[in-house]
Amino acid sequence: MDKLRVKCSIFFLLINLFSLQSITSSSQWYRGFFSSCNPVDGSVLQTPDNSYIMFSKVDCASSWLLKVDCNGDPLWFNVYDMEKSFQAEDMQLTSDGGYILAGNIDSGDMEIIKLDSFGNVQWAKIYSSNLYDVAYSIKQTQEGGYIFVGKSQSPPPVKYYTFILKFDNFGNIQWQKSFDLNNNFPNFIQRTSDNGFILLDSYYSSSTNSYDVLLLKLESSGNIQWEKTYGGTGRLEGTFIIETFDSAFILAGNSYCYDTGDYNVWIAKLNQSGDIQWQKMYGEMGNETVNSIQQNPDGSFILGGAKLNMPWFFKIDGSGNVIWEKIHNDYTYMPEETLFITSTSDGCFIAAEKMFYFGETYFMGILKTEETGNISGCDFPTNTSSFVTDASLTPSEPTIEVITLNFQEEASSPSVFTPYLGRIKFCLDSTYYNLAIVKNGSGKVVSDPVGINCGFLCNDQFKENTTVILNASSSPGSYFESWGMDCVDTGNTQTQVQMNSSKICTANFLSCDSNLGDPSENGIISALDASLVLQNIVGIKDFTRAQYCKADVNGSSTVTSLDASYILQCSVGLCSNLPPFFLPSCQSHGNCP
Repeated sequence: MDKLRVKCSIFFLLINLFSLQSITSSSQWYRGFFSSCNPVDGSVLQTPDNSYIMFSKVDCASSWLLKVDCNGDPLWFNVYDMEKSFQAEDMQLTSDGGYILAGNIDSGDMEIIKLDSFGNVQWAKIYSSNLYDVAYSIKQTQEGGYIFVGKSQSPPPVKYYTFILKFDNFGNIQWQKSFDLNNNFPNFIQRTSDNGFILLDSYYSSSTNSYDVLLLKLESSGNIQWEKTYGGTGRLEGTFIIETFDSAFILAGNSYCYDTGDYNVWIAKLNQSGDIQWQKMYGEMGNETVNSIQQNPDGSFILGGAKLNMPWFFKIDGSGNVIWEKIHNDYTYMPEETLFITSTSDGCFIAAEKMFYFGETYFMGILKTEETGNISGCDFPTNTSSFVTDASLTPSEPTIEVITLNFQEEASSPSVFTPYLGRIKFCLDSTYYNLAIVKNGSGKVVSDPVGINCGFLCNDQFKENTTVILNASSSPGSYFESWGMDCVDTGNTQTQVQMNSSKICTANFLSCDSNLGDPSENGIISALDASLVLQNIVGIKDFTRAQYCKADVNGSSTVTSLDASYILQCSVGLCSNLPPFFLPSCQSHGNCP
């Protein structure tokens, strides 16, 4: 944890963000978020309270979950189970207003974490088959349980197996199925309206010496209803499937040509039995990929992916014809791809993007666009166009071998940690400058106007010439010591900074944990210390900030006669009623054993 804090502090010292130009309406916006580790994958969903929840897998073997309000302002931010290097692969909303995370840990096992609506852990479990197991996708079922899929890898000679686990609403395994598909491509599952499931996977075709897309339609018990593969002469990788409003399916994937090395997007509309109703290829430069597809309330579809290594999203009608198409070509922050896009309750779209700043620092971007994919006041996204052609891939019916893997479960207690978070507001309506807080020690800094809440949000933008007032508050067992860098040290917990350029301020907190109960600072907790506390309360004795911190043995941030009572009890060895927060110091400097 300390390494993460140090890394983040160094990181903030390196940033130098530009004045930005922006949105005139809060209905559309564009935000970039960053922390001490670089995001590599993720998605965003609208929550029942019209906020948005975004998860990101990051490159320092952990995952974070960020909730923002309808204007893209952070509400809370958590990292889960860093000790086990938990990396989430999927996140879904649950019917109780919470969230479910499915991912992998460093032992080669998988972990499921159930959260409430505020990101607090309700339960967590680890699952293992005694092989090397990898989680990919999870969905909630109609009765409140969960369906979960991934891959298991055997020791050499290596083979790969696809598994499906069905849980109740507390993560207990109800049934499990496994299939010998022998590929290590990611897989994906959706619930269907008949209470069954549709599994998207890959299948090796010996006739073409390549991999095809595999669909398995399953009953509610996990038994196979039908299976189909889709492929041609190149490799076809399925990325997303959804059930459509007419109880059929639309399937998205990427077609790779071995001869040219080109990727194009393949979309197929299927009937309830998996037969193709129409199929199309989308592309122009041979460098187009798709990550997600969702159906819009009007029956059309929105797709997100990458074109020419830039975020790309486009809308098609029910027959696959392009309605509009956008590419996000911001050459300052170099976005790479649209990871996920879906419609919102107001008829707009919300998207998650992976982006990096001058190739050094990666951000997770969230875009709230209007119904045509634009953001008012932004020069991007811009219109683009791709060739659309009818495809001719043929389905076949393979033979799937069902095998038995024995998954076991055990309870887990994942840690929850809130690291620093930085935010960039893109497309602002006038000149804004960046203010970054480097917080040393345990405490919190908030700003007026609202923006900085460090806490977790330690970087924000403020309009040119704004006077930003900063207030520091220490955590129990700590006290505020000083301001630094671009913030004048006022000798108290408040300072202010004029935003006529980008600024970095340090806020320094010191710990008094080991000397709690000793405001006399003589190394011994005695009746003298209790007397000094009472004198301070009635105004006879002034305390320094360090002394006040040492007198606050109850951890309430306000010194009262109760603190004096606890100190006196400690001095005479009455230890049973002391606050746990104070007891270690009393054992070291008082008369408690």
